[in-house]
Amino acid sequence: MKNRLESICRHAHYEGLTRTILNVASQSLDWQLRQ
Repeated sequence: MKNRLESICRHAHYEGLTRTILNVASQSLDWQLRQ
């Protein structure tokens, strides 16, 4: 049970990281296009 919870937490963590990275990437792309 503990292992399953750990893998779920890890998955959520990586999903959050991916979303953050995508947000930052799209924001910097927007910024470059506006220049």
